[in-house]
Amino acid sequence: MSKARDVISKAASRGWRYRRMTIIPWAEQHVYLPSTATSQEGPFRTANAPWEIEPLQEIANDENEAIVEIKANQVGGTTIGVLSLAYFTDQDPGPAMWTTANQDLARDFSKDSLFPIFRSISAIDDKVLNDRARASTYEIRLPSMTLLLAWGGSAAKAEQKSVRYLYLDEFEKYADLVTAFEARTTRYHNSRKIYISKPGLRLGPAWEKYEATDKREWHWPCQKCEKPLPLKFKGHLFFDRFYHANNQADWARIFPTIRYVCPHCQHEHFETQDLHAHIAGRGSFIAQAPLANSGMKRRRVGFRWNAMILPLIDGSPSWQFIVKEFLEADHMVKQGVVGPLQEWTAKRMAEFWEIGQEYETRAAILASYTAKDAISEKWDYIFLTVDVQAHGFWHVVAGWKLDGSSARLSVGELLTWGDITEKARQFNIVNPRWVFLDSRYNTAEVHRRCARNGWTALRAEKRLSFPFTQGRNRPTVYRLYSEPVPIDCGIGTAEGGKLFCVEFMFARNAAQDILQRHYDGKAQPFGIPADISAEYLAQLKGTVELPDRDPKTGAYRKIWKDVRPCHMRDCEVQQIVAAAITHRIVMDIGDLPKDEGAE
Repeated sequence: MSKARDVISKAASRGWRYRRMTIIPWAEQHVYLPSTATSQEGPFRTANAPWEIEPLQEIANDENEAIVEIKANQVGGTTIGVLSLAYFTDQDPGPAMWTTANQDLARDFSKDSLFPIFRSISAIDDKVLNDRARASTYEIRLPSMTLLLAWGGSAAKAEQKSVRYLYLDEFEKYADLVTAFEARTTRYHNSRKIYISKPGLRLGPAWEKYEATDKREWHWPCQKCEKPLPLKFKGHLFFDRFYHANNQADWARIFPTIRYVCPHCQHEHFETQDLHAHIAGRGSFIAQAPLANSGMKRRRVGFRWNAMILPLIDGSPSWQFIVKEFLEADHMVKQGVVGPLQEWTAKRMAEFWEIGQEYETRAAILASYTAKDAISEKWDYIFLTVDVQAHGFWHVVAGWKLDGSSARLSVGELLTWGDITEKARQFNIVNPRWVFLDSRYNTAEVHRRCARNGWTALRAEKRLSFPFTQGRNRPTVYRLYSEPVPIDCGIGTAEGGKLFCVEFMFARNAAQDILQRHYDGKAQPFGIPADISAEYLAQLKGTVELPDRDPKTGAYRKIWKDVRPCHMRDCEVQQIVAAAITHRIVMDIGDLPKDEGAE
């Protein structure tokens, strides 16, 4: 036995233990961040980014099974991952794997981040990194451990030998392989899984991983009342809107009005260097689900922080830059393009996107009127549409002009059949045929009420279209709705006269498509007033377009499915059908396909 090994053996026999350094002192002693990998070149100092302290400490904590980072762009998420990996190579070695979405990203990460940071760490022998036999783009064999780089398409690497430290970078892009990668860590009792990602869709892979954690989010004390404030944009950051005569934003007047308003004492915090120092220096992560790990032997810890924590973005004060991007994305929503707003939500705010979320934004930015203003307008048609439920009714009253533009005049819940009559009277709907009721539920009663009051019944069908014969020697066309069908409601006698209800059937999927085009700004103006209810906006999201297998052909197609309460959206679908039935209102219906079951 060598002399050194003999010394270690004797020390161990006396009960001595090797004590590794904690990660923060180690990083500040050994790490120099290069300009190729970070915007803050120089020795690693937690004072430059205090929000990196707690994630680093939790990654190095053996009590944790998983650490989830949901973060904005360029806020240190990848740097945290690489620093912790370097720490493990020196202080707590074990086989490791870093995964990315594809091979190109793995190569870029290796060359631009991993190797530059590793070369700057004094504890790692530079000779090993220069030895091509032991260090390649996708594999580094250090004396203490081996590091592999894998990617979403490398299924074989997902099945390779066990790893103790698994880093999953932007894992939403290869969600199908995440389980296979995770299985590599089960051999080690003190393994670590580190998930690093920008947020994607709500209910998506990143959302599921984050929801399983204690959800720690950055808070900072109000400068007046000292109560903790979440570092969030919506509902907290306010600004005035000023525009030039050409409708371009007047940034010189907008920027000075940007302020964070404390919800407790209403103190206004204006962006300054001192305020950013206060937010970073006195802020901390606060768990939003502190009991998430109750009863668990090993914990799952989650962190989320956004770009508002940065003092500068692209050389501009960060809040000014974020507001500018937000207003530009809002403008694109007005044009029917939602992508920029969704990207801004993820890369700046680190928030998950919910399908249909743009409706709320559209209500705020498109509506220059209130429902009261719209009522005073002169409308060519006013329709009342009603969704019948077991314990009440939901309604929408909308005014329509012949050019196809419309506005919501009244929305919400009604309690009785008499309330429907009163609502029609309130908006002076003199022609009872322009009151439309959905007859899918409580069909017989709906038909009787329609017969007695002269209302029109509507029924959604799983059809692509309905045939309409224009006349002799003329081609059949396919419409959104059927011919009116008289329904005998059993009211009256043959001698005294019977009452009939008129019912139209309509193609539900096609009507949803047309409604969505209006919401997206790709059809005639579909006004949502600024004072619309939150319940209305929530119910607009209740129906989403999802893939579905065609039972006849086996091919996938997109159909609209109800995923949560959507009664007022159903009323809006009826508004589309009602407008089409008039034959006078201009409707952008497009070419409906021939329904195979129509003939």
